[in-house]
Amino acid sequence: MNWSITKALVWKEWRESRGKFLLFFCAFHLPTLIATLSLIVDEENRFSMQTMPPKTVYPALEIMIFVQSMFVLTVGLFLIIFYGAGTVSREIASRRISFILERPVTRWQALSVKYAMSGLQIYALAALTPLTTLLAAYAGLLILSRTVSVQESLAHVIPLAGTALKIGLWRGVVGLMVFSVVFSFSVAFEHWWINMGAGVASVIAMFYFFGKNLILSIVQPAMGRRHQGEFSLKLFGEISTETFLVALLVAAGCFILSQFLFQRKEIA
Repeated sequence: MNWSITKALVWKEWRESRGKFLLFFCAFHLPTLIATLSLIVDEENRFSMQTMPPKTVYPALEIMIFVQSMFVLTVGLFLIIFYGAGTVSREIASRRISFILERPVTRWQALSVKYAMSGLQIYALAALTPLTTLLAAYAGLLILSRTVSVQESLAHVIPLAGTALKIGLWRGVVGLMVFSVVFSFSVAFEHWWINMGAGVASVIAMFYFFGKNLILSIVQPAMGRRHQGEFSLKLFGEISTETFLVALLVAAGCFILSQFLFQRKEIA
């Protein structure tokens, strides 16, 4: 493999997708943006934040992570479908991929770099948002609160950051699985709206057949202490090894299928 060509392809993919990535990064933080807007425009909410006692603040941070994580697993999956629908098909339709393949670049190399860059961006969007939500909420808390200091809050926030990373680990794998399915559609069909429809149908089918068990396995551990008047994320990041491996296998299988289809696709 020619590494100079690979680096050029990586730079091309990043240059073309960085604007979209930043836009979707903001979209994935929609709950945080709404909460921030409510603090800006509503003086009562702002005053409540300023005077909220520490024993109330930390459970509120946990709830924010929980809400953000569920947002990723619902609305976020459809955002991922939209993100991936035109990943390959638009380049094929616009004939840009033909220009690339005229260079000393193999089809395998071109598609692998595109999948790796887009998949890494999707994983970052799905996996890092619980942590970035926590950091944004904590920064806002330190700016506004009159009752919370850095010294006393770090003992609570650092474990929460570890939990957020743990949650994000497998949220990212689920997001990568959904993206990989849509990526294979994007190779197979040249119209992005067909890929969108196929991706949406796939996610709906996934929720129909597996959604109930998946959602219950996510929510029940986190809600397990509600009867004690508490909300805990301690077990919220847990997922069975089988589910984790299945998601990775589906992602890998879709990538292999994409390569198979791309090698045999007629490109003008």
